[in-house]
Amino acid sequence: MLDNYTKSKQEIVSVLDEIFHMLLGLKFNNDALNAFKDKIDRVRLDRFNLVVVGQYKRGKTTFINALLGADILPTAIVPLTSIVTIMEYGEQVEATVEFLDKAPQKIEIAALPQYITETENPNNFKNVKLVTITYPSPYLQGGLRLIDTPGIGSVFQHNTDVTYSFLQEVDAAIFLLSADPPISRDECQFLKDITKYVRKIFFIQNKIDLVNEKDREQSMNFSQKIIKQEVKLDEIAIFPLSAKMALEGAITDNASLIGKSKIGDFLHMLEQFLINERKQTLIKSAVLMGKQLLSEATLKIDLEMASLDMPINEIEQKLVRLREHAQGLSQDKQDVAYLLKGELDRFNTRMEQAINKFKAETIEQLKKKVRERFLKNTSRLEEQAINSFLAGAINEQFEIWQKNNEREIQDWLLTLKQRFEAKNRQLIDDMKRLASNLFHVDFTPSSLCVDLDQKSNLYFLTEIPKPMFNSLGGFHKWLPVAWSKQIIIKRKLDELEELVDMNCGRIRHDLFTRTAKTIEEFRRRLEDSLDRMTADIIITIETVVRNKQQGEQQIRKRKSELENIRSRLTALNTALDLF
Repeated sequence: MLDNYTKSKQEIVSVLDEIFHMLLGLKFNNDALNAFKDKIDRVRLDRFNLVVVGQYKRGKTTFINALLGADILPTAIVPLTSIVTIMEYGEQVEATVEFLDKAPQKIEIAALPQYITETENPNNFKNVKLVTITYPSPYLQGGLRLIDTPGIGSVFQHNTDVTYSFLQEVDAAIFLLSADPPISRDECQFLKDITKYVRKIFFIQNKIDLVNEKDREQSMNFSQKIIKQEVKLDEIAIFPLSAKMALEGAITDNASLIGKSKIGDFLHMLEQFLINERKQTLIKSAVLMGKQLLSEATLKIDLEMASLDMPINEIEQKLVRLREHAQGLSQDKQDVAYLLKGELDRFNTRMEQAINKFKAETIEQLKKKVRERFLKNTSRLEEQAINSFLAGAINEQFEIWQKNNEREIQDWLLTLKQRFEAKNRQLIDDMKRLASNLFHVDFTPSSLCVDLDQKSNLYFLTEIPKPMFNSLGGFHKWLPVAWSKQIIIKRKLDELEELVDMNCGRIRHDLFTRTAKTIEEFRRRLEDSLDRMTADIIITIETVVRNKQQGEQQIRKRKSELENIRSRLTALNTALDLF
């Protein structure tokens, strides 16, 4: 399935591995080498998490089996709980259950229903965290993981730290619809929830074998219209297919049946997406790091070669200039740290104002909703009814605020990142320029970006809890309806203010803590990249001074070695240009 990508990835890894070992032989900075090795390993072992979602009876399980080309997941596994099920590559067909409270356990495929169905594991009383199934499918061999989260709506509600962290690792989603019936209101809400966590969503119109072409077109056009209106997604491509026919065709090796299923169009698009997406992210990042390190290594080689032709006293004079410049960088680093802190303080002040405004508006809006909904009703007010209403309303308000402010925060981080990266690159290039001028060699300006830690991306709450309202007891049931209602509403409105304030406090703490951690990590990475370049240049020249004392024969031998190394570095840089 992804043969082209797999071959391309192997070629890239081969080139990157050779670069790493050459840099290792050049005694490159350990921190830089470790970071580069980590990047290579991520390319080598990369995983693309593709989550498959859809309501019951949309044919989701059959579709997953069709993608794998085998009847792995029993279609009788319904209804499913909110247990994450991961299909990934393995030489043997195996299933492993991970628990929240004990060690993982291998099970037979046939035993899956005991752990992931509501019938045999009601309310997940067995404390299952997730289930991983391995299967020797070429489709999975390229690093793709198919992830079944049938109860993803309920996952959002429970939203444990483990599940929340997992959702951030999802790269794309396949949302299953069916030709009959088309998308429902519940599915629209379900889709809205998913868009908070997943950037790319593919749409499948399954079960086209059950309707004629005219009905299929009408159903697909209706679904597209509703998704655009309700979910506010602009780019919507729905792929009509029959997972049942595709699976039957794969099992019986019937090319004609596979063709009639129309799954080929979707798989071709998915393959292109996976290739392009990875090139734009992980592979592109690894290639960029490789080219930057090659540039730094080439500068070191050129500096050493030029130094070997100079008298020692001249080299030592130039070395003094380099050390003086390096000492002056300490003040520059302090300035960057001071400016970053100022930006963070201004951000915190702005967000504090936004949170306070949101709190006041939310309390006022929710109080108004409560009065409008319950005071006009002449029937007796049940405490549970208002508890349920307020719990849902509070969660809804906080989710809306989260969605509206997340983009602003990410834009602020990106702007800050670009600004200070540019300043850091300028400082690095100043050091390179001084060295190149002193020793009359060329240098390439820096282009490497410093990544923000993905695990520190800002999310206001890892959990927006369902408010636990205090019970009033049963005495109010014996009061007249009007009195009882007044007592309940007054008490709940008082609790409402406290609960909104509590959640705003959690937003404030979570947001400020995460931004501070992200900015501090970013500052450290900026400093590390500057310190590494400065140290590499100075150590290179210091090494030349020592080597010059070993005699002309050793100098000629070293020059020959350096010429060979530089030639190979140039060839590797050219190879990276192909990717």
